[in-house]
Amino acid sequence: YTGDPPDLDPYLNVTFRAQEFAGFFYSRLLYFDSGPNVKPNEFVPVPDLAESYTISQDGMTYTFKLRANAKWQKAAPMNGRAVTADDVVYSFNRFRKDSPNKTQLDIVKECKAEGANTVIFTLTEAFAPFETLMASPLFWIIPKEVVEADGDLRKKTIGSGPWIFDKFEKGVQIVAKRNPDY
Repeated sequence: YTGDPPDLDPYLNVTFRAQEFAGFFYSRLLYFDSGPNVKPNEFVPVPDLAESYTISQDGMTYTFKLRANAKWQKAAPMNGRAVTADDVVYSFNRFRKDSPNKTQLDIVKECKAEGANTVIFTLTEAFAPFETLMASPLFWIIPKEVVEADGDLRKKTIGSGPWIFDKFEKGVQIVAKRNPDY
């Protein structure tokens, strides 16, 4: 038992417990492959919210194509709308503004949307572990509408991840149900 997450906003609280909790409800562009065919200590980044991605020849530009069927969970104010490249850019900007871990992404010179489903990260220099950084439980795609309404993600948990948040009773339980749209 590791205890309760002290906070439900994964950008304001960067403890292991808060990040582990976020993994159930929020998506990342990439995550580490898992399952019976993955060897111990083998950390291979694979697409999560991204459907695919490419790396420029010079290693300084990463272009992520988002899954066309990616949706926010069906709860107000998100109501199952599509996850867009603008959501990723918003999440990046909030991470860089609010997260105590913001220096982890100092290697990023620019994050921009190109259309609804393409996000481009331009780095300040080639950085081989960038894929690993994107797959780490660090940079979650979060809902702008919830942050703007509540000021943070402490009151409401709505993501595009594999589980839909139901309730959190400190010291007792976290209740979730499977996200049918994941």
